Amino acid sequence: MADALPSPAGHMEHSDSTELLNLLTVALNRTRDGYVRVDAQGHILAVNPAMTDMFAYSPKSLIGRAITSLFVDHEQAVDERSLTERVFRPPYDRAHYYSLTAMRNDDVRFPVEIRFAEAVPKTGGSQWLIHNISDRLELERLRLSDERYKNSQAFANIGTWDWSIGTDELHWSDTVAPMFGLPPGTKPSYALFYNAVHPDDRAHVRENEIACETRNQKHDVEYRVTWPNGSVHWLHETGNLLSDESGKALRMIGVVRDVTERKEAEQRYRHLAFHDPLTGLPNRGLFEQRLQLAIKRAIRHGTATGLIFIDLGKFKAINDTYGHLIGDKVLVVLGERLKAAVRSTDMVARIGGDEFIVILEGIKDVKEIRTLAQKLIERLTLPMTIDNHVHNVTVNLGASICPGIAHDAESLIHSADMAMYKAKAQSGSVFEMADCG
Repeated sequence: MADALPSPAGHMEHSDSTELLNLLTVALNRTRDGYVRVDAQGHILAVNPAMTDMFAYSPKSLIGRAITSLFVDHEQAVDERSLTERVFRPPYDRAHYYSLTAMRNDDVRFPVEIRFAEAVPKTGGSQWLIHNISDRLELERLRLSDERYKNSQAFANIGTWDWSIGTDELHWSDTVAPMFGLPPGTKPSYALFYNAVHPDDRAHVRENEIACETRNQKHDVEYRVTWPNGSVHWLHETGNLLSDESGKALRMIGVVRDVTERKEAEQRYRHLAFHDPLTGLPNRGLFEQRLQLAIKRAIRHGTATGLIFIDLGKFKAINDTYGHLIGDKVLVVLGERLKAAVRSTDMVARIGGDEFIVILEGIKDVKEIRTLAQKLIERLTLPMTIDNHVHNVTVNLGASICPGIAHDAESLIHSADMAMYKAKAQSGSVFEMADCG
Protein backbone atom coordinates (compact mmCIF):
# COMPACT_ATOMS: atom_id res chain seq x y z
CA MET A 1 0.00 0.00 0.00
CA ALA A 2 1.52 3.26 -1.11
CA ASP A 3 2.15 5.65 1.81
CA ALA A 4 -0.70 3.97 3.66
CA LEU A 5 -0.68 5.65 7.06
CA PRO A 6 0.00 9.10 8.51
CA SER A 7 2.71 9.82 11.01
CA PRO A 8 1.22 9.72 14.48
CA ALA A 9 0.92 13.51 14.73
CA GLY A 10 4.29 14.00 16.38
CA HIS A 11 3.31 12.09 19.49
CA MET A 12 6.10 9.47 19.28
CA GLU A 13 9.72 9.12 18.35
CA HIS A 14 10.54 8.14 14.75
CA SER A 15 11.35 4.50 15.53
CA ASP A 16 8.06 4.03 17.38
CA SER A 17 6.16 5.75 14.60
CA THR A 18 7.70 3.40 12.05
CA GLU A 19 6.72 0.36 14.09
CA LEU A 20 3.14 1.60 14.44
CA LEU A 21 2.96 2.40 10.73
CA ASN A 22 4.06 -1.11 9.85
CA LEU A 23 1.46 -2.71 12.08
CA LEU A 24 -1.33 -0.42 10.91
CA THR A 25 -0.37 -1.07 7.30
CA VAL A 26 -0.80 -4.82 7.81
CA ALA A 27 -4.19 -4.25 9.47
CA LEU A 28 -5.44 -1.95 6.73
CA ASN A 29 -4.15 -4.23 3.97
CA ARG A 30 -6.38 -6.99 5.34
CA THR A 31 -9.58 -5.06 5.98
CA ARG A 32 -12.41 -5.22 3.46
CA ASP A 33 -13.27 -1.57 3.97
CA GLY A 34 -11.59 1.10 1.90
CA TYR A 35 -9.13 3.39 3.68
CA VAL A 36 -8.16 6.80 2.32
CA ARG A 37 -6.09 9.65 3.71
CA VAL A 38 -6.45 13.14 2.25
CA ASP A 39 -4.66 16.41 2.75
CA ALA A 40 -6.24 19.66 3.95
CA GLN A 41 -7.38 20.44 0.38
CA GLY A 42 -9.08 17.05 -0.01
CA HIS A 43 -6.49 15.47 -2.31
CA ILE A 44 -5.81 11.77 -1.83
CA LEU A 45 -2.46 10.93 -0.23
CA ALA A 46 -2.83 7.22 0.55
CA VAL A 47 -5.19 4.29 0.00
CA ASN A 48 -5.34 0.60 0.91
CA PRO A 49 -5.89 -2.33 -1.51
CA ALA A 50 -9.61 -2.53 -0.68
CA MET A 51 -9.97 1.06 -1.86
CA THR A 52 -8.38 0.39 -5.23
CA ASP A 53 -10.47 -2.76 -5.71
CA MET A 54 -13.67 -0.96 -4.76
CA PHE A 55 -13.15 1.88 -7.24
CA ALA A 56 -11.28 -0.11 -9.95
CA TYR A 57 -8.37 2.33 -9.99
CA SER A 58 -4.66 1.66 -9.63
CA PRO A 59 -3.09 3.18 -6.50
CA LYS A 60 -1.04 5.54 -8.68
CA SER A 61 -4.10 6.92 -10.44
CA LEU A 62 -5.86 7.60 -7.12
CA ILE A 63 -2.99 9.47 -5.46
CA GLY A 64 -3.41 13.22 -5.96
CA ARG A 65 -7.02 12.95 -7.10
CA ALA A 66 -9.63 15.05 -5.30
CA ILE A 67 -11.60 12.77 -2.98
CA THR A 68 -14.85 14.44 -4.06
CA SER A 69 -14.25 13.31 -7.66
CA LEU A 70 -15.02 9.71 -6.62
CA PHE A 71 -18.62 10.58 -5.76
CA VAL A 72 -21.56 11.88 -7.79
CA ASP A 73 -23.85 13.34 -5.14
CA HIS A 74 -23.10 16.84 -6.42
CA GLU A 75 -25.40 16.07 -9.35
CA GLN A 76 -28.35 16.34 -6.97
CA ALA A 77 -27.01 19.32 -5.01
CA VAL A 78 -29.59 22.03 -4.30
CA ASP A 79 -27.07 24.61 -3.07
CA GLU A 80 -23.48 25.57 -3.73
CA ARG A 81 -22.04 22.82 -1.54
CA SER A 82 -22.96 19.25 -2.36
CA LEU A 83 -23.31 16.57 0.30
CA THR A 84 -19.93 15.19 -0.75
CA GLU A 85 -18.21 18.51 -0.09
CA ARG A 86 -19.93 18.92 3.27
CA VAL A 87 -18.85 15.46 4.41
CA PHE A 88 -15.16 15.94 3.60
CA ARG A 89 -14.79 19.40 5.12
CA PRO A 90 -14.40 20.12 8.84
CA PRO A 91 -15.84 19.95 11.38
CA TYR A 92 -15.80 16.16 11.15
CA ASP A 93 -18.21 13.92 13.05
CA ARG A 94 -16.83 10.48 13.95
CA ALA A 95 -20.16 9.41 15.49
CA HIS A 96 -22.06 9.17 12.21
CA TYR A 97 -21.90 7.32 8.92
CA TYR A 98 -22.58 9.27 5.73
CA SER A 99 -24.32 7.67 2.76
CA LEU A 100 -22.93 8.69 -0.62
CA THR A 101 -23.03 7.45 -4.18
CA ALA A 102 -19.59 6.45 -5.47
CA MET A 103 -18.50 5.90 -9.07
CA ARG A 104 -15.94 3.37 -10.22
CA ASN A 105 -13.36 3.95 -12.91
CA ASP A 106 -15.69 2.10 -15.32
CA ASP A 107 -18.56 4.54 -14.48
CA VAL A 108 -20.47 1.99 -12.43
CA ARG A 109 -22.19 3.71 -9.52
CA PHE A 110 -22.65 2.11 -6.11
CA PRO A 111 -23.75 3.18 -2.60
CA VAL A 112 -21.23 3.53 0.19
CA GLU A 113 -21.09 4.52 3.83
CA ILE A 114 -18.33 6.95 4.78
CA ARG A 115 -17.00 7.24 8.31
CA PHE A 116 -14.47 9.75 9.62
CA ALA A 117 -11.63 7.77 11.24
CA GLU A 118 -9.02 10.25 12.45
CA ALA A 119 -7.63 13.73 11.84
CA VAL A 120 -4.01 14.44 10.96
CA PRO A 121 -3.39 17.50 13.14
CA LYS A 122 -0.02 18.56 11.72
CA THR A 123 -1.21 18.77 8.12
CA GLY A 124 -4.90 19.49 8.58
CA GLY A 125 -5.67 16.30 6.67
CA SER A 126 -8.04 13.52 7.58
CA GLN A 127 -8.52 9.74 7.33
CA TRP A 128 -11.69 7.94 6.22
CA LEU A 129 -13.13 4.44 6.06
CA ILE A 130 -15.41 3.59 3.12
CA HIS A 131 -17.80 0.62 3.18
CA ASN A 132 -19.61 -0.67 0.10
CA ILE A 133 -23.25 -1.18 1.16
CA SER A 134 -24.59 -2.44 -2.16
CA ASP A 135 -25.54 -5.84 -0.75
CA ARG A 136 -27.29 -4.39 2.27
CA LEU A 137 -29.33 -1.89 0.30
CA GLU A 138 -30.25 -4.55 -2.21
CA LEU A 139 -31.71 -6.62 0.62
CA GLU A 140 -33.49 -3.65 2.11
CA ARG A 141 -35.07 -2.76 -1.24
CA LEU A 142 -36.60 -6.19 -1.56
CA ARG A 143 -40.17 -6.33 -0.31
CA LEU A 144 -40.21 -8.09 3.05
CA SER A 145 -42.69 -10.77 2.11
CA ASP A 146 -42.94 -14.51 1.95
CA GLU A 147 -41.36 -14.45 -1.49
CA ARG A 148 -38.43 -12.44 -0.17
CA TYR A 149 -38.16 -14.87 2.71
CA LYS A 150 -37.68 -17.72 0.23
CA ASN A 151 -35.32 -15.86 -2.14
CA SER A 152 -33.06 -14.56 0.63
CA GLN A 153 -31.90 -18.08 1.53
CA ALA A 154 -29.40 -17.84 -1.33
CA PHE A 155 -27.54 -14.89 0.13
CA ALA A 156 -24.26 -16.00 1.66
CA ASN A 157 -23.76 -15.32 5.35
CA ILE A 158 -27.15 -13.64 5.64
CA GLY A 159 -30.14 -15.07 7.41
CA THR A 160 -33.83 -14.17 7.35
CA TRP A 161 -36.22 -14.14 10.28
CA ASP A 162 -39.96 -13.74 10.83
CA TRP A 163 -41.40 -13.01 14.28
CA SER A 164 -45.10 -12.98 15.23
CA ILE A 165 -45.15 -9.93 17.51
CA GLY A 166 -46.07 -10.57 21.14
CA THR A 167 -45.62 -14.33 20.87
CA ASP A 168 -42.81 -16.86 21.17
CA GLU A 169 -43.30 -17.84 17.52
CA LEU A 170 -40.14 -17.15 15.54
CA HIS A 171 -38.96 -18.56 12.22
CA TRP A 172 -35.52 -18.16 10.70
CA SER A 173 -33.55 -19.54 7.79
CA ASP A 174 -31.00 -22.30 8.27
CA THR A 175 -28.15 -19.78 8.06
CA VAL A 176 -29.25 -18.03 11.27
CA ALA A 177 -28.75 -20.82 13.79
CA PRO A 178 -24.92 -20.94 13.29
CA MET A 179 -24.82 -17.17 13.97
CA PHE A 180 -26.01 -18.05 17.48
CA GLY A 181 -23.56 -20.95 17.80
CA LEU A 182 -26.36 -23.46 17.30
CA PRO A 183 -26.55 -26.43 14.91
CA PRO A 184 -28.47 -25.90 11.63
CA GLY A 185 -32.02 -27.08 12.05
CA THR A 186 -32.33 -25.84 15.64
CA LYS A 187 -35.97 -24.94 16.27
CA PRO A 188 -36.08 -21.19 16.93
CA SER A 189 -38.21 -19.27 19.40
CA TYR A 190 -38.23 -15.71 20.62
CA ALA A 191 -37.14 -16.87 24.07
CA LEU A 192 -34.18 -18.72 22.55
CA PHE A 193 -33.20 -15.60 20.63
CA TYR A 194 -33.63 -13.16 23.53
CA ASN A 195 -31.74 -15.31 26.02
CA ALA A 196 -28.81 -15.53 23.58
CA VAL A 197 -28.54 -11.73 23.34
CA HIS A 198 -25.80 -10.37 25.60
CA PRO A 199 -27.36 -9.13 28.88
CA ASP A 200 -25.94 -5.63 28.36
CA ASP A 201 -27.62 -5.38 24.93
CA ARG A 202 -31.06 -6.78 25.66
CA ALA A 203 -32.66 -3.46 26.63
CA HIS A 204 -31.29 -1.82 23.49
CA VAL A 205 -32.65 -4.60 21.26
CA ARG A 206 -36.05 -4.48 22.94
CA GLU A 207 -36.28 -0.67 22.66
CA ASN A 208 -35.58 -0.96 18.95
CA GLU A 209 -38.28 -3.59 18.55
CA ILE A 210 -40.84 -1.47 20.40
CA ALA A 211 -40.05 1.56 18.23
CA CYS A 212 -40.71 -0.58 15.16
CA GLU A 213 -43.92 -2.07 16.61
CA THR A 214 -45.48 1.14 17.92
CA ARG A 215 -44.12 3.84 15.60
CA ASN A 216 -43.38 1.76 12.50
CA GLN A 217 -39.74 2.84 12.61
CA LYS A 218 -37.25 0.79 10.66
CA HIS A 219 -35.70 -1.95 12.78
CA ASP A 220 -31.91 -1.55 12.56
CA VAL A 221 -29.76 -2.70 15.45
CA GLU A 222 -26.36 -4.20 16.20
CA TYR A 223 -25.98 -6.38 19.26
CA ARG A 224 -23.84 -9.09 20.80
CA VAL A 225 -24.85 -12.71 21.28
CA THR A 226 -23.29 -15.22 23.64
CA TRP A 227 -22.78 -18.67 22.15
CA PRO A 228 -23.26 -21.85 24.20
CA ASN A 229 -19.45 -22.16 24.41
CA GLY A 230 -19.23 -18.70 26.02
CA SER A 231 -17.75 -16.81 23.05
CA VAL A 232 -19.27 -13.44 22.13
CA HIS A 233 -20.20 -12.46 18.56
CA TRP A 234 -21.72 -9.38 16.91
CA LEU A 235 -24.84 -9.41 14.72
CA HIS A 236 -26.44 -6.67 12.61
CA GLU A 237 -30.18 -6.98 12.21
CA THR A 238 -32.58 -5.01 10.03
CA GLY A 239 -36.29 -5.45 9.50
CA ASN A 240 -39.69 -3.92 8.88
CA LEU A 241 -43.18 -4.16 10.30
CA LEU A 242 -46.04 -6.04 8.63
CA SER A 243 -49.55 -4.88 9.61
CA ASP A 244 -53.10 -5.90 8.73
CA GLU A 245 -55.56 -3.70 6.84
CA SER A 246 -56.56 -1.92 10.03
CA GLY A 247 -52.96 -1.05 10.80
CA LYS A 248 -52.51 -3.56 13.61
CA ALA A 249 -48.94 -4.80 13.87
CA LEU A 250 -48.72 -8.50 13.15
CA ARG A 251 -45.16 -9.48 12.33
CA MET A 252 -41.64 -8.22 12.10
CA ILE A 253 -39.62 -9.69 9.26
CA GLY A 254 -36.06 -8.99 8.25
CA VAL A 255 -32.47 -10.08 7.79
CA VAL A 256 -29.46 -10.64 10.05
CA ARG A 257 -25.77 -10.99 9.37
CA ASP A 258 -22.67 -11.74 11.42
CA VAL A 259 -20.49 -8.60 11.67
CA THR A 260 -18.01 -9.95 14.22
CA GLU A 261 -15.07 -9.64 11.82
CA ARG A 262 -15.81 -5.97 11.13
CA LYS A 263 -16.25 -5.18 14.82
CA GLU A 264 -12.99 -6.89 15.71
CA ALA A 265 -11.17 -5.01 12.92
CA GLU A 266 -12.51 -1.70 14.25
CA GLN A 267 -11.42 -2.63 17.75
CA ARG A 268 -7.93 -3.56 16.55
CA TYR A 269 -7.64 -0.27 14.68
CA ARG A 270 -8.66 1.70 17.77
CA HIS A 271 -6.17 -0.26 19.88
CA LEU A 272 -3.35 0.32 17.42
CA ALA A 273 -4.10 4.03 17.33
CA PHE A 274 -3.57 4.40 21.08
CA HIS A 275 -1.03 1.72 21.99
CA ASP A 276 2.64 1.09 21.40
CA PRO A 277 2.89 -1.84 18.96
CA LEU A 278 6.05 -3.23 20.57
CA THR A 279 5.15 -3.34 24.26
CA GLY A 280 1.37 -3.06 24.01
CA LEU A 281 1.48 -0.19 26.49
CA PRO A 282 -0.57 2.98 25.99
CA ASN A 283 1.17 5.55 23.77
CA ARG A 284 1.53 9.29 24.26
CA GLY A 285 -1.92 10.07 22.86
CA LEU A 286 -3.72 7.78 25.33
CA PHE A 287 -1.41 8.93 28.15
CA GLU A 288 -2.42 12.57 27.61
CA GLN A 289 -6.12 11.67 27.66
CA ARG A 290 -5.76 9.55 30.80
CA LEU A 291 -3.75 12.23 32.62
CA GLN A 292 -6.48 14.83 32.12
CA LEU A 293 -9.08 12.42 33.50
CA ALA A 294 -6.85 11.45 36.44
CA ILE A 295 -6.42 15.08 37.50
CA LYS A 296 -10.19 15.70 37.28
CA ARG A 297 -10.84 12.63 39.43
CA ALA A 298 -8.23 13.74 41.96
CA ILE A 299 -9.88 17.16 42.30
CA ARG A 300 -13.32 15.55 42.68
CA HIS A 301 -12.18 13.09 45.36
CA GLY A 302 -9.73 15.34 47.20
CA THR A 303 -6.68 13.23 46.35
CA ALA A 304 -3.61 13.84 44.16
CA THR A 305 -2.15 12.60 40.89
CA GLY A 306 1.50 11.63 40.67
CA LEU A 307 3.65 11.39 37.55
CA ILE A 308 6.95 9.56 37.18
CA PHE A 309 9.12 9.96 34.06
CA ILE A 310 11.52 7.05 33.45
CA ASP A 311 14.55 7.24 31.17
CA LEU A 312 16.80 4.23 30.53
CA GLY A 313 20.56 4.36 30.83
CA LYS A 314 22.90 1.93 29.01
CA PHE A 315 20.10 1.10 26.57
CA LYS A 316 21.87 2.65 23.59
CA ALA A 317 24.89 0.45 24.27
CA ILE A 318 22.66 -2.65 24.15
CA ASN A 319 21.22 -1.53 20.81
CA ASP A 320 24.64 -0.75 19.37
CA THR A 321 26.24 -3.98 20.58
CA TYR A 322 23.49 -6.56 20.13
CA GLY A 323 21.18 -4.93 17.60
CA HIS A 324 17.67 -3.48 17.67
CA LEU A 325 15.93 -6.86 17.92
CA ILE A 326 17.58 -7.49 21.27
CA GLY A 327 16.92 -3.89 22.25
CA ASP A 328 13.24 -4.41 21.50
CA LYS A 329 13.17 -7.52 23.70
CA VAL A 330 14.73 -5.51 26.51
CA LEU A 331 12.00 -2.89 26.18
CA VAL A 332 9.30 -5.55 26.29
CA VAL A 333 10.76 -7.04 29.49
CA LEU A 334 11.00 -3.62 31.12
CA GLY A 335 7.43 -2.80 30.10
CA GLU A 336 6.22 -6.01 31.74
CA ARG A 337 8.20 -5.24 34.90
CA LEU A 338 6.67 -1.78 35.07
CA LYS A 339 3.11 -3.09 34.71
CA ALA A 340 3.75 -5.69 37.42
CA ALA A 341 5.16 -3.08 39.81
CA VAL A 342 2.27 -0.59 39.79
CA ARG A 343 -1.33 -0.85 40.98
CA SER A 344 -4.18 -1.77 38.64
CA THR A 345 -5.49 1.81 38.97
CA ASP A 346 -2.21 3.28 37.71
CA MET A 347 -1.15 3.53 34.10
CA VAL A 348 2.20 2.81 32.43
CA ALA A 349 2.83 4.30 28.97
CA ARG A 350 5.72 4.25 26.53
CA ILE A 351 6.21 7.75 25.14
CA GLY A 352 9.58 7.48 23.42
CA GLY A 353 12.30 5.12 22.30
CA ASP A 354 13.61 4.44 25.80
CA GLU A 355 11.21 6.56 27.85
CA PHE A 356 8.28 5.39 29.94
CA ILE A 357 5.87 7.24 32.17
CA VAL A 358 3.66 6.22 35.09
CA ILE A 359 0.44 7.94 36.19
CA LEU A 360 -0.35 7.38 39.86
CA GLU A 361 -3.98 7.97 40.81
CA GLY A 362 -5.53 8.56 44.20
CA ILE A 363 -2.31 9.17 46.11
CA LYS A 364 -2.14 11.19 49.31
CA ASP A 365 1.38 12.59 49.43
CA VAL A 366 4.90 12.62 47.98
CA LYS A 367 5.92 9.73 50.23
CA GLU A 368 3.87 7.29 48.14
CA ILE A 369 5.68 8.44 45.01
CA ARG A 370 9.10 8.01 46.62
CA THR A 371 8.19 4.50 47.79
CA LEU A 372 7.09 3.43 44.31
CA ALA A 373 10.10 5.09 42.67
CA GLN A 374 12.46 3.06 44.83
CA LYS A 375 10.51 -0.08 43.97
CA LEU A 376 10.77 0.70 40.26
CA ILE A 377 14.52 1.23 40.46
CA GLU A 378 14.95 -2.13 42.17
CA ARG A 379 12.75 -3.97 39.65
CA LEU A 380 14.02 -2.34 36.46
CA THR A 381 17.72 -2.66 37.25
CA LEU A 382 17.57 -6.40 37.88
CA PRO A 383 19.71 -8.27 35.30
CA MET A 384 17.78 -9.86 32.43
CA THR A 385 18.91 -12.79 30.30
CA ILE A 386 17.92 -12.54 26.63
CA ASP A 387 19.24 -14.97 24.01
CA ASN A 388 21.88 -16.28 26.42
CA HIS A 389 23.24 -12.80 27.20
CA VAL A 390 22.79 -10.95 30.47
CA HIS A 391 21.80 -7.30 30.09
CA ASN A 392 21.64 -4.50 32.64
CA VAL A 393 20.21 -1.01 32.45
CA THR A 394 20.20 1.97 34.75
CA VAL A 395 17.15 4.15 35.20
CA ASN A 396 16.66 7.85 35.86
CA LEU A 397 13.34 8.80 37.41
CA GLY A 398 11.79 12.24 37.78
CA ALA A 399 8.46 12.81 39.49
CA SER A 400 5.94 15.48 40.36
CA ILE A 401 2.52 15.70 41.99
CA CYS A 402 -0.69 17.63 41.32
CA PRO A 403 -1.86 19.45 43.32
CA GLY A 404 1.12 20.23 45.48
CA ILE A 405 3.92 20.96 43.06
CA ALA A 406 1.98 21.29 39.81
CA HIS A 407 -1.47 22.78 39.27
CA ASP A 408 -2.52 21.22 35.95
CA ALA A 409 -1.52 18.56 33.41
CA GLU A 410 0.93 20.80 31.55
CA SER A 411 2.83 21.89 34.66
CA LEU A 412 2.76 18.33 36.01
CA ILE A 413 4.41 16.99 32.86
CA HIS A 414 6.94 19.83 32.74
CA SER A 415 8.01 19.56 36.39
CA ALA A 416 8.36 15.76 36.25
CA ASP A 417 10.35 16.03 33.02
CA MET A 418 12.72 18.59 34.54
CA ALA A 419 13.21 16.36 37.57
CA MET A 420 14.05 13.44 35.29
CA TYR A 421 16.71 15.47 33.47
CA LYS A 422 18.15 16.45 36.85
CA ALA A 423 18.42 12.73 37.67
CA LYS A 424 20.08 12.03 34.29
CA ALA A 425 22.82 14.49 35.12
CA GLN A 426 23.95 12.19 37.90
CA SER A 427 25.56 8.76 37.67
CA GLY A 428 23.85 5.44 38.29
CA SER A 429 20.13 4.93 38.87
CA VAL A 430 18.74 8.08 40.44
CA PHE A 431 15.31 9.39 41.48
CA GLU A 432 14.57 13.09 41.75
CA MET A 433 11.39 14.74 42.98
CA ALA A 434 10.42 18.04 41.39
CA ASP A 435 11.04 21.15 43.45
CA CYS A 436 8.07 22.92 45.00
CA GLY A 437 7.42 26.22 43.27
